[in-house]
Amino acid sequence: MTVALAVVAIAAHGQGRLDQQGESKDTPLRNAGVQRHDSPEPGARSPRNANYDIDIRLDHDARTLSGRETIRWRNISARPTSELQFHLYWNAWRNAESTWLRERKMSRSYTAPRPDGWGAMDVSAVRLREPSGATRDLTAHITFVAPDDGNREDRSVMAVPLGLNVEPNETIQVEVVWTAKIPRAVARTGYIEDYYFIAQWFPKVGVLQDSGWNTHQFHAATEFYGDFGV
Repeated sequence: MTVALAVVAIAAHGQGRLDQQGESKDTPLRNAGVQRHDSPEPGARSPRNANYDIDIRLDHDARTLSGRETIRWRNISARPTSELQFHLYWNAWRNAESTWLRERKMSRSYTAPRPDGWGAMDVSAVRLREPSGATRDLTAHITFVAPDDGNREDRSVMAVPLGLNVEPNETIQVEVVWTAKIPRAVARTGYIEDYYFIAQWFPKVGVLQDSGWNTHQFHAATEFYGDFGV
């Protein structure tokens, strides 16, 4: 069996760590504002404000991924935020009414997905580590938003209210647990027999700008935009 994890998905957006046995390799949680990666080294080409520590397990028989990520995110905008927004790109193949598939249907070359061509990304837990060191469960407050077209059937952007404001230059730490159904190869992601090409495979924080969150839905003609980390 061959697994090709898209390196750019890790290198461009954070630190990835794989555990083939699916065992936890959690590092001690740190209080907000004191993470070692909060500030980039002199000469760094990005602000290093979105840092990921990821444990992931591939179930070949079920064609699924099961993962847990710890994200240390620093607000580098000039405005506070009371929520985080995430890209869940694999939900583009969750149902026939996703924005990605609605747009693909307009192409003359469109063919309907095979029965094994559907994929999905399901988040089962989001937890916030507060400055006091306590952990607060945010899972019940998860919502899905469609900032581009208002499509209620699209689940490629997830919003999570934090219950507090993250001020400019302040850092928070969250843990996200998820599972993902791997589709048969489509749009640079998927499997063919025992070969896997896995891209955009983890819940990824959007980009908070001075004007607000820039977290576009997954469109048929699109590329990816995210903050860098280490």
